[in-house]
Amino acid sequence: MNNRCFTVLIKDNDKGYPRLGLAISRKNTKNAVQRNTVKRLVREAFRRHKNALGAHDLVFMARPALSGKTRHELVQAVNEIYKKLSDAKFTDVSHPGIPPGNQPVSG
Repeated sequence: MNNRCFTVLIKDNDKGYPRLGLAISRKNTKNAVQRNTVKRLVREAFRRHKNALGAHDLVFMARPALSGKTRHELVQAVNEIYKKLSDAKFTDVSHPGIPPGNQPVSG
């Protein structure tokens, strides 16, 4: 699942609650302040939406379009992803070359 700013990898877990992983690299966001802002926004949105997510592991990966976005645009991008996640039926999609368990899930 993705938008211009993020790719999200989703996998079922056996923990009974959702977990969050972040991959916000310096390659995609040169400025440490922006990387930390993105992480805070994603964590806060996860905290607000975790009851609706079920037992899944989510990994947010930054895309190059993330660089240079304003805070308002970042909030919109994060909210867009969580809305898609809340509406989605989590079904596995096969992606050759990506190890099982790390494959993105379509909704």
